[in-house]
Amino acid sequence: MKDALDTERLAKIRRGCEIAIREVVGRDPERSGNRGSHRYSFQDNGTPGSPGAIAHFGLQDYWSVLLDPPVVMEIMEAVFGTKEFAPGSGAGGGDFNTPGSVEYQHLHSDGPTPDVKLEYRNDGNRYQVPLDADENPDFRYQVVNTRDLPLREYSVTANYPMEICKDSEVGHTAWNGATRQIPNTQALDARNGNPIPSEEEEPLWMKMSVTQPCPAGSVMLRDSRAWVSGQPASQSLA
Repeated sequence: MKDALDTERLAKIRRGCEIAIREVVGRDPERSGNRGSHRYSFQDNGTPGSPGAIAHFGLQDYWSVLLDPPVVMEIMEAVFGTKEFAPGSGAGGGDFNTPGSVEYQHLHSDGPTPDVKLEYRNDGNRYQVPLDADENPDFRYQVVNTRDLPLREYSVTANYPMEICKDSEVGHTAWNGATRQIPNTQALDARNGNPIPSEEEEPLWMKMSVTQPCPAGSVMLRDSRAWVSGQPASQSLA
């Protein structure tokens, strides 16, 4: 969706990203990355047990502009059927590439997919409860894998693509490490004979499933369970 971030929000998050990016790459002169060569995550600064880069560098105020853009909130209310939802543990993450990232990131799923127990109550609703929770004899229970839940009972990832270049109107292009999202993979895994393929095993159409062109200020909303990865980047940070 275009124009999810207005000019003020886009300028603010871009400034925060630039601060974090220059801090991170300044500590990694070899560009080894923590998501592969020349590829980094804002959520993980590479030190076990330490906070992510955003908290580590005190940049929460910059990232706060991504939490509640009006149009995104409207979509989330439609997806979940309620205003009772909240940012998950991944809030404030995100990845970035620097020039020279010439490899595909391996396909992966951003969302954990454990088994969960569903409790069907007499009010017609169902709720997720711990697998070892005591069972009420008046209710019905079912254990399912998280991949089998509808999206409104799981989570949505919001990505805001942008280049960290002065006044750039570019989000994703074919040359700056765009995200690729593989359609209809949210329910696939090794349980049903569909493990995530290696780069060598991927068909060409998967490598071509790229979210570009996409202008800065846009938001990409996706099922967190679907297969996703980053493309190579010949240019990015100016």
